[in-house]
Amino acid sequence: MRVRLTAVGNTNAIRFIVRMSALLAVGLVVAVVLGCGGVAERGSPQPTMVPGDSGPAAPIVEGQYVWGHEVRSFRPCGSAGELWVVGAPEVLDPVNEEYRKLADTPYQPVLVRFVGKRAEAPTVGFGAEYDGAFRVRDVLEIRRAVASDCP
Repeated sequence: MRVRLTAVGNTNAIRFIVRMSALLAVGLVVAVVLGCGGVAERGSPQPTMVPGDSGPAAPIVEGQYVWGHEVRSFRPCGSAGELWVVGAPEVLDPVNEEYRKLADTPYQPVLVRFVGKRAEAPTVGFGAEYDGAFRVRDVLEIRRAVASDCP
């Protein structure tokens, strides 16, 4: 069976193709924009993004820091709750290196003095299990904790 298109039919077909092409182009642009975040390889560490890091001033807070597999916790002195630690790699990487030197056993608390402030907990990842986060801007001290430190 042969179908013959008339001039009117051709015009409608062309309009249909143009509209579908435009929709396809819009869909492609949306997919590219949404996909710009990339897909990380499974198991690769991802930075944790936490809202609430505004303003130039941040207090100095002393507390216990624990670092290890799936753990980056900070318990400010005088607090019962633990916070997920976030910060720039250039701030936290040296802390974690020093932690490895100071801790005799895995998950052993060390005493730190951080410049930073409390923030909202991440909504995904290991940090989502904590009541909040602590955004570290600078590290003033890290040393082995002793019994008289940080009640």
